[in-house]
Amino acid sequence: MFGKVVVISQDIGLYHSIEKCISKQFEIVYQAFPYDGGELIGATILYIIKDSIFTERSLCVVKSIRLRDDFTPILLLSEQIEREQKVKEKVRAIEAGVDEYLAYPQATEEIIASVRALIRRTKHILDGNTLSIKQGFIINLGSRKIYLKGEEISFTKLEFDIIYYLASNQNRVITYKELYEAVWHRKYLCDDMNIMAHIHRIRQKLESDPKHPEIIQNVYGIGYRFVS
Repeated sequence: MFGKVVVISQDIGLYHSIEKCISKQFEIVYQAFPYDGGELIGATILYIIKDSIFTERSLCVVKSIRLRDDFTPILLLSEQIEREQKVKEKVRAIEAGVDEYLAYPQATEEIIASVRALIRRTKHILDGNTLSIKQGFIINLGSRKIYLKGEEISFTKLEFDIIYYLASNQNRVITYKELYEAVWHRKYLCDDMNIMAHIHRIRQKLESDPKHPEIIQNVYGIGYRFVS
């Protein structure tokens, strides 16, 4: 089975409906409220949250998941109310980290269609030879693509090779010499400025604050450390 789908709800009927439709392909796990987002994170490919009405409790569950997992998609279901309020709820839910919001009750077929669509997106990203660095940061060697929080970030061939080599040796200090010879495939001639220029461009794309990098850190006078 490819990962698990976590259904967070007081509605056991919804859980059984989903289980009946997709349990042959995915492990379906039921979790009643309250839920802090921590117990079932591992190998989860989708969270389904169903609350009777949209409340602060709903938002707390979403936020608690996002504190630990900023990549796995979340589908939120809540009872249908008047349209103006529903728009406000949808905006708040998406801002909190929900990927898709459906009014409930909803036809089981439509819920399952949304479930499959969200899983396809996750599976597409994870297919192939992947290196998962931290929550939401994934390198796919097969397609030579890098994803951060579910969004693909474009890198040149050389930039990708630098990131992949550093990430493959995460938390270990990589000297300028080792990095140069591993990525450029030629003898190291103290070409540190060339390496630094590429690292600078990588940080512009990868780091939330390139001036204070959290992922690729300097080890001054020696090289770099990729922090997981």
